Amino acid sequence: MERPESAAPQPPEAPRSPYSTLWMPLVVVPAVIVGVLVLIMVLFGQIAGGPTSIEDSLRVVLDGGKNERTQAAFHLSQKIAENSRAALEGEELPWPLPDDMTARLESAWTTLDEDDASTRFLIASLMAETGDPQGVEHLLELLANPGDDKDNQLRFEVLLKLGAIGDARATAAVAEYANSKDAGLRSLVAIVLQRLGGEPTVPTLRGLLGDPELEVSANAAISLSKLGDPAGATVLLGMLDPEVYRAENEAHRERFRTGRSISESRRAALAALARLGRAEDRARIEAYRDDEDLDFRAAVLAALASWGASGSGS
Repeated sequence: MERPESAAPQPPEAPRSPYSTLWMPLVVVPAVIVGVLVLIMVLFGQIAGGPTSIEDSLRVVLDGGKNERTQAAFHLSQKIAENSRAALEGEELPWPLPDDMTARLESAWTTLDEDDASTRFLIASLMAETGDPQGVEHLLELLANPGDDKDNQLRFEVLLKLGAIGDARATAAVAEYANSKDAGLRSLVAIVLQRLGGEPTVPTLRGLLGDPELEVSANAAISLSKLGDPAGATVLLGMLDPEVYRAENEAHRERFRTGRSISESRRAALAALARLGRAEDRARIEAYRDDEDLDFRAAVLAALASWGASGSGS
């Protein structure tokens, strides 16, 4: 796969975290706020039953034992996620919020044990989801002091949540993880930064274009295209070649095991190139008009028809 001429220094080798074997898709986080429910299920798994109102959930989070607080935090976040979906669709909130919601969440944050990082993450996320600016501050506190997080799971979840919220106050702290030894975190940084904006964003993404991991450089190139920056075009052009993914699969058997995953990643790169609409790339795209992947071939024709149009391929 082609690399930009100005490659960034190579990060030191390190074992990949357990979650990073799941392979970070070459798709940038969408603009819509991501509900915390998915993150909670990653941390705790599905928990059945529980309080029937936000008021009850808050009470248990404040006053219950550790296991009870964990379950109550799950149910609380579930209800907040349902409220978020309803708000986006212009519907009435299914779970009314108590008038003192902000104060009670802050109280929960201050009363939780500092080593109960998972529940503190959930509370900080809920604060941010309900519009309390202090929630982002608490998430940044967790990112700076993640405690016993040897597998980087908490760091991963906090970075993902900050990207979903899209608050530029987090840009500098997120950008620091571009130098992480963990490829999964570097890949997530490449995705998250385009949602945050701020001064370090573009230089950091450009630096990640030279990363030795395909998932990192590819996500950086896609993010840059979202920002209208063509610095990753060479990486994107390389991503159109199916052989790149076959080689990646040979090196990492858990990645690109199906034609569908290869097709989706090629189309993500194509969409980014179409978004940039550079005249010098069009001829390269024309060569794929008769590609054996019918879905990719259709995407090529659509991309050529809308080449360089505002928002094309988004």
